[in-house]
This record gives sequence, structure tokens and C-alpha cells, in this order.
Amino acid sequence: MKESKCQECEHTNDFKGCALKHITTARKLLAEGDIKGAEHQLNCVERHLKEI
Repeated sequence: MKESKCQECEHTNDFKGCALKHITTARKLLAEGDIKGAEHQLNCVERHLKEI
């Protein structure tokens, strides 16, 4: 079953806003050295783009 909403983001009805939040979070995590966390955020962006 394909989920159409992000469970981690307040922008659940705004794909662009949600994707931008995930990218910003991924950049912050990369700066902190959290590669796995950043990868998760980028996977969320990829999922959102596939839903459009």
C-alpha cells in the first residue's frame, strides 16, 4: 500500500514544502556527520517525488 502522506512532517498536504523540509534536515544531518539520518531524509524526498 502506497502512503501518500509523510508521517514525520507538518507539511503533509504540501509535497513541495515537505520535500524542502526533508532536504534541509538532510543537510543539517550531513553537517553533523549523521549519514544514516540524512539518507533517511533523502529517501523521504525521493518517495514524495514519486507520488507527484
